[in-house]
Amino acid sequence: LGEYQAIKKITPDLIVTTNISGHIKNLDQFRWAEHVDIVAWDNYPLPTDAPSTVAFKHDLMRGLKRGQSYMLAEQTPSSQNWQPYNLLK
Repeated sequence: LGEYQAIKKITPDLIVTTNISGHIKNLDQFRWAEHVDIVAWDNYPLPTDAPSTVAFKHDLMRGLKRGQSYMLAEQTPSSQNWQPYNLLK
């Protein structure tokens, strides 16, 4: 919140956002969304994720600002450096 207010004080027309990494159980993302102008998130689906899981995460991000547009900040279709194995897609 402090960073948001500092940026807006100097550059009120600047859009402020930060990356959210999907669904984090211990983080109230709805409260976090109150302190950004647009929700942005990182989509790194696991090879085992059902398409409905990925769709749910997109819906969640859109819902954080009550249907306002959101931004997909990062995504990879196949390989992540933190996966033990990466599948070809």
